[in-house]
Amino acid sequence: MRRIAVVLVLGVLAFPASAQAIDVGSGTFAAPLGPIDWKWSVHLRRWAPRLYKVVSTLETNASFQDHAQTKVDSPDIPLWHGRLNFQTRQTAAPVVFDQYYAYDTQALVQHPTNFSGIVTLSDVTALQLHYVYNGTQPISPGTTDLLLTAPIKRATLHRTRLKFWMAAVNGGDQGVTYDLETARGKVLICHRHHKCKRYWKLIYKWPPWSKIAPLGQLTPA
Repeated sequence: MRRIAVVLVLGVLAFPASAQAIDVGSGTFAAPLGPIDWKWSVHLRRWAPRLYKVVSTLETNASFQDHAQTKVDSPDIPLWHGRLNFQTRQTAAPVVFDQYYAYDTQALVQHPTNFSGIVTLSDVTALQLHYVYNGTQPISPGTTDLLLTAPIKRATLHRTRLKFWMAAVNGGDQGVTYDLETARGKVLICHRHHKCKRYWKLIYKWPPWSKIAPLGQLTPA
């Protein structure tokens, strides 16, 4: 069963001056056993003359457990003409994610929750996210598809205009592992003779070596 989830997003309209580190945002998400607070920050680390790491740190603190969780992801992003070059056939969009599998002692089931922070280039105007269970299948409905229409922040890092999107979703009971499988960004592509058309572009897939589809695949929007 497929459900479209709705998330609260906050954002600003203008791109601020170029920076090397930003606090992306924070918020609270309603999980089945109680609220989970989250906070997301991003900074750049130079790794080679033409290579940067986009270091995303996602901190979450659930009301139903006695310790916070911190997840860090730092993919290698090449430079092209002095700007970050990803969302291509070779380099996926940076994504940091965390998962909860809270056990309900009354219902005797696990409730999966997934947090995913996605970084895109500024040309992405919406995101289509698809979730799967790579192990045990759920016994109740959960979110399998999510549409995001606004980022939570816009910023410029290393002279590159970026958008930052946060998705928090609840899966079906007992479903594990609850992963973000694909992310497709809505982009405008202009061909010859100035004909422009909107497409959904595959900008992320998990795991990276999967044969779901090649990065950069275009589907008419």
